[in-house]
Amino acid sequence: MNIFDKLLLAKEMSFTEGKIQVLGNRVVLPPANFFSEFASRINDSPEMVDIVYQSAKVSFRDGIAKTIGKKYGFNINDFYRWLTDIATMAGWGILKWEEFDAESKKGVIFVEDSPVASDLKGKVKSPCDHVVCGFIAGGTSALFMEDMDVVETECLALGAPRCKFIAGPAKTIKR
Repeated sequence: MNIFDKLLLAKEMSFTEGKIQVLGNRVVLPPANFFSEFASRINDSPEMVDIVYQSAKVSFRDGIAKTIGKKYGFNINDFYRWLTDIATMAGWGILKWEEFDAESKKGVIFVEDSPVASDLKGKVKSPCDHVVCGFIAGGTSALFMEDMDVVETECLALGAPRCKFIAGPAKTIKR
């Protein structure tokens, strides 16, 4: 059973007129090209990129990730699987942890078929998945109960086969 089915069965996902909720958090379904258009407009401004990154990080950490942590009390492995499943279900691509070290609080996450990077392939000069980067940072911050940061080191938009993100404690990651 996939995450979507689990959420529906547990009545943790609801669709009512004008409102969608996941785990009690209101969500919206904008088209993917909204995010790629937005990313293309801010990509050359480090200040704007940081604002988007920090906004995604804080909103995901204090929203869905916090709700999952409180509601289910998962162990670290189940928690990071749920966070990955939620992001995949939401259409951000196929997220896979290929390296995960709970002890050092570090990991490498790959995103296959990122909608933003796919739209911007060959159109940007630097990695462009700022929202996903922030969501991963927020999720890992909730997961480890510590301020975490994430940097995108490889990007589909720049010719890589998939996007690669490095996660670790904020004090050790250079953004």
